[in-house]
This record gives sequence, C-alpha cells and structure tokens, in this order.
Amino acid sequence: MPKGFSITIDEDLVTPMLDRLSRLDAEDCVIATANELGTAAKAAAPRDTGGLANSVRVDVSGGRGQVGYTAEHAPHVEYGHRQTPGRYVPAIGKRLKASFVPGQHFFRPCVERARSNFRERVREALREAAS
Repeated sequence: MPKGFSITIDEDLVTPMLDRLSRLDAEDCVIATANELGTAAKAAAPRDTGGLANSVRVDVSGGRGQVGYTAEHAPHVEYGHRQTPGRYVPAIGKRLKASFVPGQHFFRPCVERARSNFRERVREALREAAS
C-alpha cells in the first residue's frame, strides 16, 4: 500500500445505511468510489516530472478501498514543508529563499468529492434495494 499518505473509504462512513445494504452492493459502492478517486488523484497531481501522478495506487479488498500516493514527497507537496533559506539545491540550481513552502492541497478536493459521491452511491443503492 502507498507509503506517502492515503485516504481510506470504507463502510464506517455510512454504517447505519450500509447495514441495510447487501454486502455486494456495499462493495460495489466502495470499488466505484475508490477507482474514481484514483483517477481524480492522478489528474489533480502537480506534474513537474509526472512522478507524483504516476505514484497513485488504488487498493480495494474486503469492502475497503485505499487510494494514495507512493511518492515520498507527496505529503510535502500536499501540506507544505519547511526548508532552510540560503541552502543551495543542485537539482534546481538555485538557493532556497523561503523558510516555508505552502501546500498545494491538490488531493483534498478529490477526497471531498469522493466522500460525497460515495454517500450518493450508497443512497442510490438503498433506493434500489427498497424498490
């Protein structure tokens, strides 16, 4: 599973509703949402080299789905990071100026949409099960 950071979408988000669904319907909701989040996460990742976007991993098993980035720098790009001003970085050929680089928060909107879509999928499955 990803070493960077991940979001877990599982039945705990809507346990009362999922108790009324069949296990297969619930797993279908998790699978669809995890795959959708994986696609959105790849599209939303900043693309200097493509390494972050290519590190997206989706793992779905046993009614649980995890989506995350395996790139070690993923949390630093998402949340921001500290650095030492004046330090020379050969990879970019420059000296660092700021003491903090703010995060880009590219993953957060994807997760929020996925949560909303997951709940809507569960509601739809409940409507279908009730009819």
